[in-house]
Amino acid sequence: GPPGAIFDMRANSRTFPANLNGMRRMLAIMALLLAGISVQAQLTLTSNAVGDIGSEYVLGIDTGATSLDLQLSGGQNLSWDFSDLQTTGFDTIRFVDPANTPFGADFPNADISIFQSDINGYAYFTSTSTAFELVGLAGDPADVGQTFVIPQDNPRRIAQFPFTYGTTFTDTASFDITVSAMGIVPLADSIRYRSPALRQVEGDAFGSLTLTQSNHNTNRVKEVSVNSDSIYGLFPFVGWQLIEDTTYTDSTFTWWDDTRGYLLCEARFANGSLQTVQHQDPLVVGRASAQTFNFDIFPN
Repeated sequence: GPPGAIFDMRANSRTFPANLNGMRRMLAIMALLLAGISVQAQLTLTSNAVGDIGSEYVLGIDTGATSLDLQLSGGQNLSWDFSDLQTTGFDTIRFVDPANTPFGADFPNADISIFQSDINGYAYFTSTSTAFELVGLAGDPADVGQTFVIPQDNPRRIAQFPFTYGTTFTDTASFDITVSAMGIVPLADSIRYRSPALRQVEGDAFGSLTLTQSNHNTNRVKEVSVNSDSIYGLFPFVGWQLIEDTTYTDSTFTWWDDTRGYLLCEARFANGSLQTVQHQDPLVVGRASAQTFNFDIFPN
């Protein structure tokens, strides 16, 4: 620049340190703004968040995770570090064609089914570009040696698309089944189980999720479900009798991205207490190897 510029700077040298401090403050503010720009951006979940037929996921289950910082109030640009989750059990999730399952004929409208080892059976769904809905279950979740086929009275909306931070929907679903009471309720011939539920689903947070072996940009979905369970028994000579009538509130928090095809993490609450955490990418240590049996078919 011209000599005058140098002269002017020297002439005002006594005020320069104050100006420098002002510049430092401005640079600090700019750095904070840039940091805000670089944080995890919220996602818009689409039907890509749900896996295709043939997909399989192994979830680690931690039944002792009672002190996780879940940041229950929700919000934007949050950070969840779940890298210390332990694995006390596993659940295997397989997406299969309903036609290739034992109970596909009971749910003719289903176009995708999920095998879940924890219920020893299948959940049946309809999947479209705008919604993922449960139409029924079939399995033996209580391990009583009896398979229960449980159609929903109306489909239970598990997810709707597009779904992002601030999206909400409510859903009312119920099922009403009557099955043999053998091995479940002594002296009863049959039992009837009714379970209506009112669910409130909300995209309540987004941010960075750290699991045991991976990091993800995620949206979190909060679900609060008010359930009213009624169990009746059919007894000889006296007819139907109410055995149990319970109203309770469950809540779950699930973390999703739009690529993995299944939830990345799920925290389940019952009566306000954290019960279990399921998560993808578990650190598998000391899991028993599958056994192989050799056998012959004879005489032919």
